[in-house]
Amino acid sequence: MVDRTIYPDGKAPDLALRQVFGRQRLPEPMCLLMAEIGLSTVETFAMLGDTIAGVKTTMKTLINDDTKLGANEAAQELSLTSLAAVWKTCSSLQEHFAARRAKMEEDPTKVPEIPGDDHAEFREQFVGKHPDVLLPPHREPHRKLVERIQRDFLVHGAVPFYQVGEFRTRSEQIVQKSGISKTADDLIKVVAVDQPVQAASEAQVLDKLHAFFVALEYLNICEFTVAAGPLKYLSELEEWRHENRGLALLLTVDTLIRKKVHRLNHDRRKEFSTFSKALVEVLTNHKQIWNDARSSAELDKFKQAGHQDPATPVRSAKRSRSLSDNDESPTKPSPKKNRNKARRERQKALLAKAKAAMSSSPAKKPTRDDRIPEKEWKVITGFKYSGKRRCPFFNSSLGCRFGDGCRNAHACVECGASHPYHGNH
Repeated sequence: MVDRTIYPDGKAPDLALRQVFGRQRLPEPMCLLMAEIGLSTVETFAMLGDTIAGVKTTMKTLINDDTKLGANEAAQELSLTSLAAVWKTCSSLQEHFAARRAKMEEDPTKVPEIPGDDHAEFREQFVGKHPDVLLPPHREPHRKLVERIQRDFLVHGAVPFYQVGEFRTRSEQIVQKSGISKTADDLIKVVAVDQPVQAASEAQVLDKLHAFFVALEYLNICEFTVAAGPLKYLSELEEWRHENRGLALLLTVDTLIRKKVHRLNHDRRKEFSTFSKALVEVLTNHKQIWNDARSSAELDKFKQAGHQDPATPVRSAKRSRSLSDNDESPTKPSPKKNRNKARRERQKALLAKAKAAMSSSPAKKPTRDDRIPEKEWKVITGFKYSGKRRCPFFNSSLGCRFGDGCRNAHACVECGASHPYHGNH
């Protein structure tokens, strides 16, 4: 349960304290009063005193105006009792946080669970606030995802960067795998961690990102609106997907943008104190990231071309350009157009050189990319099946950079399904 009070800029309490306010059903005027006098963290609340009587006396001293607590003595005493209940909860939470942090240092894979009624209230409040947003199972965040984001945000004070495969939706079944603890004291301790799943299509990437931003509003970290950034980002990413086809290209641009948001929110905390401010800054003033993603994907395609089977040339998806009325009359090319034309000519020359080199050499099995572990490559290429060749890069942890333009079948080398082998078997 999270307090949904709208605070003035720069005076909003921490997420943990807002959760205490919501759990104790503290009235909105009392929440604003606590923010006004500077009680914005669990630790500060826990240091108000050792006894209930001492906490009430300290609270009266800080407020310095009994009328703010209520119109009469009964209302004032009730308000002080509610604040004392918040203090008691904060005192217990401070000890609990210290013990939990120690346990998480011993086992970083452990994620505290969120009570079922709290998670149900998260969803209920989101649906009530956004009646026009549908939450089908494949776009709604999984409870485990909400728990992990809450743990990371409380520990680090910011939203860390997650790979798309780490975002889990309600329709997915989370599979855990056993591993060995990373701590030196428990070398033989076996722990269970969630097994990441690769996104198999562009639509699935957008669904997972939708679930991630919904989870941020569940925890009152970032609102699911255009002004806050998430809806604007999803809209621009959807437009980008239709103009630049390919799963690898979509993953590249999403990774670059969200990594930039994380760096701004983490390294420049004074300027971008919230996830929303950092996201809006990147979408508004860092447009070059979209071009960087396209260049990076094109370079990866050229690198992977050297590792593919040269029997058949690669079919690259062409991007159509819509003509406007102004384009009918010939105009003088700009310097930017000249640079782009020269860059395309260089790429065509390099591609022709690579095709000539591949056509002169005999056909052979695709060689392993250095970024793919040798053990993983041997397992993927060791399967025998009939029919069209299945792309080994699609089935690896690296992924295929050609997307829909790859001549090999994007199917699992073991079962033939539309998902990659890595992360599913």
